[in-house]
Amino acid sequence: MTGRAALWMLGVDVLERDALVDVVVPRGRNLRPQAGLRQHSALVGEAELHEHHGLLLVSPARVIIDAARLEVVHEAAVLGDACLRAGVTTPALLVQALERARGLRGVLGARLVLPLPNPRSESPIETRVRVELRLAGVECEAQTDLYDGGRHLGRADLHVRGVVLEYDGLVAHTSRPAFTRDRRRHNAFSDAGLEVRRFSADDWYLRPRAALVQDVCRALVVAQGKTSRGRRGPDTQRPPSLSPPVTLDRLRSAV
Repeated sequence: MTGRAALWMLGVDVLERDALVDVVVPRGRNLRPQAGLRQHSALVGEAELHEHHGLLLVSPARVIIDAARLEVVHEAAVLGDACLRAGVTTPALLVQALERARGLRGVLGARLVLPLPNPRSESPIETRVRVELRLAGVECEAQTDLYDGGRHLGRADLHVRGVVLEYDGLVAHTSRPAFTRDRRRHNAFSDAGLEVRRFSADDWYLRPRAALVQDVCRALVVAQGKTSRGRRGPDTQRPPSLSPPVTLDRLRSAV
């Protein structure tokens, strides 16, 4: 098994409802077509395979590199962020997987994607917006704890040069407690001289990408005329809860 289904099996929540399950078969062989399965022919060595509850899964690093080769840059970065955040891969493992992919279709594009994943991002939309801004030349910090002196203002979804970008997801931010926390954090950022902009999924899916970038650029201009007391401080983000799976080659060498 490969793709998002292989990551989902490890506890990385990137598989959409009703999505096809991707499986790998050796080159020259084919499985009988089955509903819900999508076949891929590929050479996958033991350094990129691991066993999980009796199933052979392609390693998270190889899944990310394949996405970087074959999908748009934003979606490949979403997988990279999610896996780094969960702890099922590391930057070093991604570099190794990229080197093993030398000669495969799209590998030059994958090299451009490799610097983009960030273990601090906590939602796909945050990742997509951060990558879009980076491609436009605006480098954002993800999930940054900001302080005014010794007072913790909150953790900004994205932060760049005195501008805080907050993503309001419908599920996570519409309950009364979440709504109240969001408004208090917004007020704290504003009181400290930070320029705050809020966005939703519609800003990504329904508006031109250039309009989103222009909104952020306008906010940066406003922030230049303000004195911000918001500064980075102690990190409150929880560490990864998982670890990279042990691949078959490492199991054999340990015997």
